[in-house]
Amino acid sequence: MIPGIFLALGGAFLNAVDNILMSSSKKNYDALSFAFGKLIIAALICYIPVFLVVGININSIYFWPVLLITVLVDGIAAIYYIKALHISGVGHTIPLLSITPALILIWGFFIGEIPTWLSASGVMMIVIGVYVLNISKNKEGILEPLLYVFKNKGSLMMFIIAIVYSINAVLFRFGYTYSDQFTFLGSVGLGEIVLFSIILFFKKKPVKKIFTKDPLLLAGSAIAVVIGNILVAFAYNFLQVSYAIAMKRITILFSVIFGILFLKEKFSVEKLIGSVIIVAGVMLIAFYG
Repeated sequence: MIPGIFLALGGAFLNAVDNILMSSSKKNYDALSFAFGKLIIAALICYIPVFLVVGININSIYFWPVLLITVLVDGIAAIYYIKALHISGVGHTIPLLSITPALILIWGFFIGEIPTWLSASGVMMIVIGVYVLNISKNKEGILEPLLYVFKNKGSLMMFIIAIVYSINAVLFRFGYTYSDQFTFLGSVGLGEIVLFSIILFFKKKPVKKIFTKDPLLLAGSAIAVVIGNILVAFAYNFLQVSYAIAMKRITILFSVIFGILFLKEKFSVEKLIGSVIIVAGVMLIAFYG
């Protein structure tokens, strides 16, 4: 179990590094260009080699419509994820991704999956954590810390992405059923490259310049996300899936701390306390949901 915890925490750490690199990319890149360049590098170092070594496994014709929908949904969400980071930074956006597991729990309620009181408490802790993140706004009204999420453009964008990701989780489950994890993840990555290429073509953006502006930043982001995902995948061999996912959510706390240290985002006690409460809420849902 201990090796699994370290692997999952390593994945969380690298995901936080990726968030910092994506946020800092606003100096040289728009969201679309960075997402495209990062995926190209990820494909060269991971997706294509894995396909060549492991092979492709598709066991249902339903794989293709699920793949198409996932590429469109996940691809657009990936672009706006980076755009949200560019607009509002890490501290006001990444913690909102904690809403995803809470929403998955709520969706389950409507199909007869009754949550335990502990997992329901986890949802409440996430709401409280989001409130604490913006508690300095309570002078403008008791609900203002929550309403601020909808008034800040980057925060609102990430809130919507969190909702999309909760739906996306269902699509990925279907994808893994109709193939396997490596095949579906790699296919989504390659599909998004095609999608981004089409968008870049119609926007008449020069692709060559993407790889000459700041290649080290692109490569660093791609390597961080690839190795981070591999570490979490290996963690599943030592931990229950829910435990591994809970450990990975500590990326929220890492991201907030890294944003303060490396991006010079304003330090505030409420950011740290709110992030800790959110992570605790996510863990309750993961362990007892």
